Amino acid sequence: MKIFICEDNNEILKKIEQVIKNYIMINDLSVEIITSSTNPVNILEEAPKHGIANSYFLDIDLGENAMTGIDLGKKIRDIDPFAKLIYITNFDNMQVRILNEMIAPLAYITKNSDDMDENIQKALTKAYERYIKSTKLNSNIGKVPIKVGLKQEFYDISEVLYFEALEGHKIRLNLVKDKNFVYYGDKKLKVSPKNFLFVNRKVSNESIPTVHAGSIFYVKDSQNAYHVEVDKDGNIKETKLDNADVGKLVSWNGILAKDEKSVYRYGEKIDYIDAVSFNGDGIGYGKDKNNWYYGVTKIKNADYKSFKEIKGSLTFAKDKYNVFYKEKIIEGADKKTFEPMEGKFSKDKFGFFYKEQRLEGVSYEDIKDLMKASRIDDKKVPGYKYKE
Repeated sequence: MKIFICEDNNEILKKIEQVIKNYIMINDLSVEIITSSTNPVNILEEAPKHGIANSYFLDIDLGENAMTGIDLGKKIRDIDPFAKLIYITNFDNMQVRILNEMIAPLAYITKNSDDMDENIQKALTKAYERYIKSTKLNSNIGKVPIKVGLKQEFYDISEVLYFEALEGHKIRLNLVKDKNFVYYGDKKLKVSPKNFLFVNRKVSNESIPTVHAGSIFYVKDSQNAYHVEVDKDGNIKETKLDNADVGKLVSWNGILAKDEKSVYRYGEKIDYIDAVSFNGDGIGYGKDKNNWYYGVTKIKNADYKSFKEIKGSLTFAKDKYNVFYKEKIIEGADKKTFEPMEGKFSKDKFGFFYKEQRLEGVSYEDIKDLMKASRIDDKKVPGYKYKE
């Protein structure tokens, strides 16, 4: 059974939480506190992810929050029709209103009374007894309810790998597994459901990436690793990592991954980078023991020891000889006075640059509006020699 607590007073919130934790420990109950919060929105965001027939300890007056505990109880009922609602409040005259709302609370406890702790324990005992009884009668207890059109489907929480939070306190199941396959929507992935993991720095599921249309991520099972790309229409492209050591594989983002032998970009092996010493992320500058790179493109003619990214910029760098835009030398740039401007623009004491080119005869007035644009057509930049 899962427990959720909502109380706007932090001191009382912690007290309720501690009473419940102590009772769980002493009685060795199979119970877990999922969310303890002063904000009812946090309860509504988490509740759909943890099945039905759970218990909710709610204050009625939630202070400055937009909804009351009664409002919250009604919304919880929509999510979990078998929920056990336990109200803990200063108001001893709200029972009739709660009954009129027809949300059927399990208990009504007066806050800060001498027997508050005892009454919380009694309510928890009754809630747990009903939970155990209901699990025997209803095979869907403990499963996640997902509404599909007008129909409600139930999924075992162990089968669900990833939820996507939507507006209106709704969720979408993005990754689900059974004993044979992992699915994105109705599409089968190549990765095995056995020992399935997202690949990240800690090689665990502690840092799960965003999974939705337009996202990219790495996954692995006990034998293989894959780069998965979901396009804007929800179509899947999977690239198996060639000879990847799945036990040593890590990733910083959905672009790069590496083990102790190889670096992979979008799942494709990059043979010329030393994996052990490489510290790049596939987006900006990085280096291995031999070379500097922009993304995974080797920067030619860079002085290894003096090369450094210009502070505050992801696309400009310099060494003791040259200034660089990404992997390209900015010919003629004065190293001492060079500084990045907004976007792809920069300047030195002699004038302005766009990307790696000097803009001859161009003034600040000519480019100031372009610098503020979110997207720039290279052909419209004055003085820039566009190349197809």
